[in-house]
Amino acid sequence: MPTAPLSSAGDDFARRLDRLGSTVRKAQRPAVTSAALAAKKAQLEVMRTDTGGDLRLSGVGRRGARVGVRFFVQGDREALVRATGPVHFVAHPMSPHRIPRQRSARGRRRYVIVPGADRGGVRSSAQHPGTRGKNTWRRGRRKASVAVENEVVEKMGKAIAQGFKG
Repeated sequence: MPTAPLSSAGDDFARRLDRLGSTVRKAQRPAVTSAALAAKKAQLEVMRTDTGGDLRLSGVGRRGARVGVRFFVQGDREALVRATGPVHFVAHPMSPHRIPRQRSARGRRRYVIVPGADRGGVRSSAQHPGTRGKNTWRRGRRKASVAVENEVVEKMGKAIAQGFKG
């Protein structure tokens, strides 16, 4: 195998560094997108365990409110991962409070049906006992940080290796 003169090694190294820069720039957006997807999957796993597996909050709305996660890639280096739906009902503690009757525009009286054997029935208001909160988003974020780091290291490592290839 013929060897190149030592003077051409510097040119070859400079050429590889130029190619490395463009390869890393091109790989940033796909790496951020796959990292955001990994964060979404990790968050959804935690939400699924906190909502009983179906990502719906029973007792909220007619069919249960749906919760989830979305992400938006902004530019080439940043992604915003957000919760959808009323995740705060599960995630944060809620103090006891009164749920007043709903008033309608036509003056018809609305009511609340309170479940329970001894105190259940039709009432004009209900007393909510409060909840402890499960720290859903914070726990999901901790779990997602590991997945995001692994995804970025893998994608950018491949890009760097490809940029240095001869």
